Amino acid sequence: MRRIATGGEPTALTDANRNSIRHDSWGAAITGPIRDALHTDQSGICVYCERTIPLAKHQYVPVAKIEHFQPRADAAWAGKSTRQWTRSACCTESAAGSHSASKTAWTNLLLACPGTVPHRPDGKTETTCDTSKAESDICAGFHNPKLTHLVQLVDVERDGRIRPVPGMPAGSEKVINDILRLNASFLCDERRKTMARLYREYKKAKDRHHGLTPKQKRNYASQIRRQADQLGTEYPSSMLAVAKEIESRA
Repeated sequence: MRRIATGGEPTALTDANRNSIRHDSWGAAITGPIRDALHTDQSGICVYCERTIPLAKHQYVPVAKIEHFQPRADAAWAGKSTRQWTRSACCTESAAGSHSASKTAWTNLLLACPGTVPHRPDGKTETTCDTSKAESDICAGFHNPKLTHLVQLVDVERDGRIRPVPGMPAGSEKVINDILRLNASFLCDERRKTMARLYREYKKAKDRHHGLTPKQKRNYASQIRRQADQLGTEYPSSMLAVAKEIESRA
């Protein structure tokens, strides 16, 4: 999971907010451009698990979901003052002037995958990401990838498990494991396979050249970083973990 550099709020959302159109009244003319813009900003992958996400239904995969980092549910903020909001982590992590405004704030909107395992041999459904998060408030225990100062929010271990980087809030590990469920077995397996493939390719490159100089190692790591930034590349944080380790050997 990485910081998201946004390309700017889509005009459809700006116009909707100017005309005070409520979130629950958004139609396809508004949600379509929002999904397109989020898809571009996130390089076509889920903000949380980094799987590729479609913009429309495809082979039984539900449409990509517009996720609210600060959840939409009103119950937690019923009867609370503006002062309480402005002093809260929810205000900081949504960059919205009120809970109501956070529902349509561009800074609070992300794109998430369907949050289910596409194919499990045991037939059971395993949920992750926004589907697992539901209306849980994670603002005090995590950073909004759109607003964080951190380039990377997580580190990836060789076994595919992820953990929060230094500088993340206390409680980040619980958010990762229990709320977003980003260490679900199938996600760990995919990350591990991604890293194993890159390490195999790196070993082949070393064998071809009978070893690599420090400069060649840095160049190889830079190549992996460029691949990680390409549109639709899955699990880029896993790739960056490999690049980081190769650079440490240079």
